[in-house]
Amino acid sequence: MQGSFQVAQATGTGNSTNSAPVRIYTLTKPLTDQAVVVNLGYDQKAKIDFSAIAKEKITLVHIGEKLIILFDNQSTVTVEPFFDSRADGQSNVTIEMAPGRDVSVQEFASLFPISTDSSVLPAADNGGATGNAQASGANFSPFVVDALGPVGTNVLAGPETLPNFTDTPPTGTALPQSSTPAAPTISLGAAPDLAVDESFLTIATNGIAGSGLGPAGSTVATGLIPFSITVPGGEKSLTFALSISAPGVDTGLIDSQTGNHVFLFVENGQVVGREGGQNGLADFTISVDATGHITLTDLRAMHQGTGEVGGDISEGVHLPAGMVTLTATVTDNSNQTGTATADVGPHLTFLDDGPAISLSGTTSSLNTFEAYLSAATNAGINGSTPDASPTQGHTLDKENFANALTVVTGADGGTTAYALSIAGNGTATNLIDSNSGLGVVLDQSGNTISGYVAGHEGQVAWLVFTLTINPATGDVTLTQDRAVHENTASSPDTHEGISLTNGLVTLTATVTDKDGDTASQKLDLSSHVTFHDDGPSISLNETVASLNTFEAYLSASTNAGVNGSTPDLVPTQGHTLDNESFAGSFTVKAGADGGTTAYALSIAGNGTASNLIDSASGLGVVLDQSGSTISGYVTGHEGQAAWLVFTLTVDPATGNVTLTQDRAVHENTASSPDTHEGISLTNGLVTLTATVTDKDGDSASQHIDLSSHVTFHDDGPSISLSGTVASLNTYEAYLSASTNAGINGSTPDLVPTQGHALDQESFAGAFNVVTGADGGTTAYALSIAANGTTSNLIDSASGLGVVLDQSGNTISGYVTGHEGQAAWLVFTLTVDPATGNVTLTQDRAVHELTASSPDTHEGISLTGGLVTLTATATDKDGDTASQKLDLSSHVTFHDDGPSISLSGTVASLNTYEAYLSASTNAGINGSTPDLVPTQGHALDQESFAGAFNVVTGADGGTTAYALSIAANGTTSNLIDSASGLAVVLDQTGNTVSGYVTGHDNDAAWLVFTLTVDPATGNVTLTQDRAVHENTASSPDTHEGISLTGGLVTL
Repeated sequence: MQGSFQVAQATGTGNSTNSAPVRIYTLTKPLTDQAVVVNLGYDQKAKIDFSAIAKEKITLVHIGEKLIILFDNQSTVTVEPFFDSRADGQSNVTIEMAPGRDVSVQEFASLFPISTDSSVLPAADNGGATGNAQASGANFSPFVVDALGPVGTNVLAGPETLPNFTDTPPTGTALPQSSTPAAPTISLGAAPDLAVDESFLTIATNGIAGSGLGPAGSTVATGLIPFSITVPGGEKSLTFALSISAPGVDTGLIDSQTGNHVFLFVENGQVVGREGGQNGLADFTISVDATGHITLTDLRAMHQGTGEVGGDISEGVHLPAGMVTLTATVTDNSNQTGTATADVGPHLTFLDDGPAISLSGTTSSLNTFEAYLSAATNAGINGSTPDASPTQGHTLDKENFANALTVVTGADGGTTAYALSIAGNGTATNLIDSNSGLGVVLDQSGNTISGYVAGHEGQVAWLVFTLTINPATGDVTLTQDRAVHENTASSPDTHEGISLTNGLVTLTATVTDKDGDTASQKLDLSSHVTFHDDGPSISLNETVASLNTFEAYLSASTNAGVNGSTPDLVPTQGHTLDNESFAGSFTVKAGADGGTTAYALSIAGNGTASNLIDSASGLGVVLDQSGSTISGYVTGHEGQAAWLVFTLTVDPATGNVTLTQDRAVHENTASSPDTHEGISLTNGLVTLTATVTDKDGDSASQHIDLSSHVTFHDDGPSISLSGTVASLNTYEAYLSASTNAGINGSTPDLVPTQGHALDQESFAGAFNVVTGADGGTTAYALSIAANGTTSNLIDSASGLGVVLDQSGNTISGYVTGHEGQAAWLVFTLTVDPATGNVTLTQDRAVHELTASSPDTHEGISLTGGLVTLTATATDKDGDTASQKLDLSSHVTFHDDGPSISLSGTVASLNTYEAYLSASTNAGINGSTPDLVPTQGHALDQESFAGAFNVVTGADGGTTAYALSIAANGTTSNLIDSASGLAVVLDQTGNTVSGYVTGHDNDAAWLVFTLTVDPATGNVTLTQDRAVHENTASSPDTHEGISLTGGLVTL
């Protein structure tokens, strides 16, 4: 049989009667050196299952009632009672060999060889066979129970013991008397030598991990003390126990970490060593098990030896003799005992764990930078960025080199010390002092190594550097006071370093543990000490100058014949020329060696296209370079002075750059008014480079993209009123009935004629226009507030107001309510956008609002604010400037007044006295009197309108007629025939009456009346009395007499 196994005992409480169900015991292989006892009892049916150990290597031993199964790992399983002392086997025990195969004890004994030699067992006990067995040591695995009733818990069943047995012999039978067997005896061999190694202690128990170095070891050691026993009366028990010489006895051992002595105590059957006393930390434990195996467990490190150089030699310490004793006791079935003891302490060894140290492979570096050197230490020469005092990372570098070493203090704990060393004072190095050109040598004093200029050792002013170490921490500080040659010229300076030659400086780390054991490791520090060069440097400042020119100052002589707004005769600083220093744009540091700075301009290549557009030609601008000058030319005209747009020139020594502009360029931003915005060169077109070179030949350069700092400012157009404004005047006298509501003006034109009903004038002269350096054009436009705007004009024909409408360049005045109807068009105003010529055309007359006689041809102008003329100047950049002119008051419509003249054709009024009636003529009838005055007889009505040439004018009008005399009572040339008295004139309203003198207003004495119709000009003469005609004739010739001139006026 092979393999490991455990014994499993079914749990639950069984009845102690033979009627109880069969209890099954499944056997498995115990652990090494383990002894397991299986108590079957006497009255319980039991089945032993061997199937699990069928393949194990076993030896079967029959000792008394016991069957002892010995495994190849020196473990045993004792089954009792297995054999009956009265027969070959227990009748209540069966053995299961395989599933479904059960045999009795007798059959089992016949199937397998069973020895009775107890010497083959691990610890011979003279047939006791229980010397190594302890029921409490059994291991139990899951079980299988057949036909068992339910149990309360899954705990191990208690051991079964044989019930009290009584036997009553027959009467008269004599019982044999028993005798006491000899007492048992036991003897012990020497305790096993157990050694534990502190190298393998852990943080969990020791607070410090052991080194883990050295030969393989352990913190736990176990050994079996050899013993022999003799038990004639049968072994009942065998026990082992540890004891100490006295509670709290001082072992003399010393705890490494606390330095306290270690004292012994017995706790729960084991011996515990505690540092400092009963409440101290446990340093180790010593225990013994039921089989006599002694186990030593190391928990904390203790002092071993007095210290060794070179690390751990694993020396050990022991407990003194007599302090720890092992006692073994054997008891037989008669309760007789035998005892033996063994001194354990001297056999227990605690091996030392010493320190170890090695290079980790990770080494810090010490670096100083000469740029931070101060003139105070560096022979009067400052580095590029001098410090007032040495500063970490500058001329001082403090680094920790503890990480360069892997230090293991071991379980005892310990400390590490660091030291620097050189070959000897005055040792020459590979360094050269920059200022003197002399070599550098080394001196050491204590923890400091100093580098001095050769021949000046110990003189502070000649101290080049120091190396100082902190012995406790391994921090090394490098301080540099003077520059050294790095031996490499570069541009730009790479801050290359020079390190000490190998072997010059050594760092030694020594670890010492609390036992005094030491271990050391050396590190060549030389190559880790580096001095970095301070070369020249140059950087850009945040403040960069700007070059600006203003095209307003350009002259026609260079700008394609176009003057700027305020042209200069020659380029002037701040106008078309700007000279600025760009040296301040760079922060130049030549470094400790000193040096000079040079400036240069550059472009990508001749013919490089720029972002500029020449205003005059509309062509692009390209760049050319010659020496220190970059020129911008109109594309296709490189090298031609007339096409030179600008130049950029640098002074190489000072960094002064001059921008001169000759021709205007597009600024690409349209604005109104012009904001003098600038256009700069596109980034990357022009570069200004400053180069600093030190006296070692090291150089550094920095570039400024000058492009965005070169700006050309716009010259935009401007416009203002000149103060000289033309006027538009029309005269209604020239209006035609075809447009003026059927009414001709006084002198109508067939078509509108300049200076009559039409006036075209130029208003360009009303504006002062300056297009600026870019050149440009001017456009003119009319505007009104809105269509339908009411004006101050009144249409003469309709009496309605005039409103304004606009369409495009034309403003029209219409009679209100008739907008857009040609027949009601009063006037138009039209502007030519290109020339500023404005045309006023009048179609209908308007009220001038001033009555005069004769007419003065007065005019009426539009109210201010009605019509605006705007002139807008636009340059070739699209910049604009506008100026408004209120055109309203400059638009005037002149009156056409009425006129009247005599036509030369005058009607005549004639009456005939033959038709007079006695009723009016003083009782005397004429030859042929009329009853009433009759036309052509004593009454004559004639129209005198035709005697006048009447012109009402464009405004239209009416004609009124009136009679007048000098005054009432005016004497006429007439003589009343009947009375012979003169006739005088009187007037009332439209009637002039002639009365016989002295009888004014007496109807009987009324000689005649003259009455005019004011509207028609018809005049009626009615004669009532005869007058003298002053001419005698025969026959009568019907001659007539007329009123003397001047008496009556029409």
